[in-house]
Amino acid sequence: MNGPINGGSNDAIISPLLSKTELNYSGNENQNENNNNHLHALTSTADPNDVQDNTTHPPSLSPTSQPQNKTSRSILTNFILFSILFSANHGAVVSCISLASARLGDIGTTQNSVLYLSYTFSALFGSTLVIKSIGAYNSIVIGMLIYCIYVLSYVVAAVVPPASIVSSVSIIAGGFIGGIGGGFLWTAQGTYFARISEEYAKLKLHQSTSIASEAMSASGSGTETETYRLQSEEKSYIKDATALCAGIFASIYLLEEVVLRLFSSFVLEVLNWTWEGVFTGYASIAVLSTILMRLIVNDVHTEQKGGQQQQLQVQNEHDFNENDVDREESDLQSFTQPQKESTFYKATITFQMLLNDPKMKYMIPINAVFGLCSVFIITFVNGEVLRISLNDDKSVYIGVLSSITSATAGIMSIVFGIISSRGVPNGLILVIGCLSFFMVAFLFIIIPDLEQWNLVLLIFVYAFQGIGRSTFEGALKAEFAVVFTEKEGAFGNVIFQNGSVTTIGFFLASHLYCKTESAYCIKYYADGLLHNVLIFEILIVLCAFLAILGYWRAKWIYKREQEPIVGGRRIEDIVL
Repeated sequence: MNGPINGGSNDAIISPLLSKTELNYSGNENQNENNNNHLHALTSTADPNDVQDNTTHPPSLSPTSQPQNKTSRSILTNFILFSILFSANHGAVVSCISLASARLGDIGTTQNSVLYLSYTFSALFGSTLVIKSIGAYNSIVIGMLIYCIYVLSYVVAAVVPPASIVSSVSIIAGGFIGGIGGGFLWTAQGTYFARISEEYAKLKLHQSTSIASEAMSASGSGTETETYRLQSEEKSYIKDATALCAGIFASIYLLEEVVLRLFSSFVLEVLNWTWEGVFTGYASIAVLSTILMRLIVNDVHTEQKGGQQQQLQVQNEHDFNENDVDREESDLQSFTQPQKESTFYKATITFQMLLNDPKMKYMIPINAVFGLCSVFIITFVNGEVLRISLNDDKSVYIGVLSSITSATAGIMSIVFGIISSRGVPNGLILVIGCLSFFMVAFLFIIIPDLEQWNLVLLIFVYAFQGIGRSTFEGALKAEFAVVFTEKEGAFGNVIFQNGSVTTIGFFLASHLYCKTESAYCIKYYADGLLHNVLIFEILIVLCAFLAILGYWRAKWIYKREQEPIVGGRRIEDIVL
């Protein structure tokens, strides 16, 4: 991808990129035939008698699946619309989540625990079955509709007496239902995002096939090393397209979240709205975005109606020969095709990948550190620190400071996109993110007295959270889309790992008690009990370091999986 990954101003930033990469398939038939021949040369592999390739290659994108009336501009325009509406819906949800502990007290923390618990189990059992049955797009629309129910539960809680049974049941039920929808919503979002990236990569690959064909001819068509180089080039198209879409989505998603987080502070202080009005406003945004998603956003052409996913006429090479190379089996290669078509397999892909893909277990800490840091911000910083250090009994500062997190994340998504397009690896970006999460907890370890905290220090905390979050929403998901070939299972694991740790985090936040009040033993306003915050802070610090080590290990395994074997030697050694 030649241009930087941007997602801020669609006209000023995205449009030039689209203009540069737009392709038109209405040319004459002879040129199309030539392009198809070139693409065949690119996606063909050498004679299997000459090369034993023991890897699972990324999709080889066949020209016969090329949409005749689509251009790169139309694909990304559709994706931008998708990102805007998805972000509006989810922005309303996360704004309510950030207010839960502060506005609802202990019942709000309990609701968040229920939300993430059902969210986790939805991702682990059933989300992939839903997506493979009705398709990613339809799953997204249904998930957004369920999220509307979650936001509406806050409206009910704000209208009825706060200590009533109706209020408690509404909040807990809303959290449980919202978690179910969120589990397959985000898994479907990852799948839809990956399909859009593949579709865009097809257009770019189709555009450059003449160059690839010339390279093949110049080197003596069909040589082993040249085939390997072309396969590497093919992988780079998918990687670049994934990075571009990740940057666009993360920027729009996070910058739009800024507006929605500021919404509560603005209408409360400037327009003098009540909390009933605030939550009604969020509910209206959630409902409207869901309706528009159904009306104006298109499904990815790789999914047929009824949810049966075509394989993009993808030629996933599974020439796995354990006699040629001793390495761990990955991406569920041990399952036969009939097994993969079973309902049980589709419903448990997430769990199967966690057990059978050696890379997946090493990605747990990097998903976990984001979840733990989010819990820390919501329960401790939003719920207690702001009240003590800024005398914010009315929770006015929550919207403003939370928007700093979203704004920082949105801006850094653009910055990371630019440097990534210039050759900076995603691994370095993810390390920066992990160190940012580390700083969120570490600052409270070295400055435990909450009376010493002020607005400037708190801005740093929320900004560090934003930097870390930008890497989670962008670089990490781009890595998952490239490293794992089973998209539903891969993104299901993102949700499961993050959600399960977040659920545990909310439980620990409300149950790590202590006996004597001190700098690290804080009396919570929400329940009047003493809570040990030092243990939680140490967990975040340790998890941040494990996340870096785990990612490096998973990446090493992935690179080993991509090295074909020729005559008992790795092709990379032959090239060198």
